[in-house]
Amino acid sequence: EMEGLIRDSEDLLRESQALCVNSETIGNGTIHQMGRQREQLQNAHGRIHGTMEYTREAGEHLKEIGRRTFRNKMFLYGIIIALIIANGFVIYKIIKK
Repeated sequence: EMEGLIRDSEDLLRESQALCVNSETIGNGTIHQMGRQREQLQNAHGRIHGTMEYTREAGEHLKEIGRRTFRNKMFLYGIIIALIIANGFVIYKIIKK
């Protein structure tokens, strides 16, 4: 009877040891996977900052393009007004003859 109890205890001890080894293997795998995921997140974080910088620069370029467009538009309006005035003056001179 005592030998049976000892064998049962040894069997339970072996099962416990196997469970510990299995748990340790799973834990190590989880830690390794989490390390890879951390690296992926850090890489994504760096790419996001790069993208944000490109977006900021693009916004600045678009603002500059808008300012140039506005200046060109005002210049053309000035030319059109000058031509209208010149045409009016020419028509006035023709009619006055």
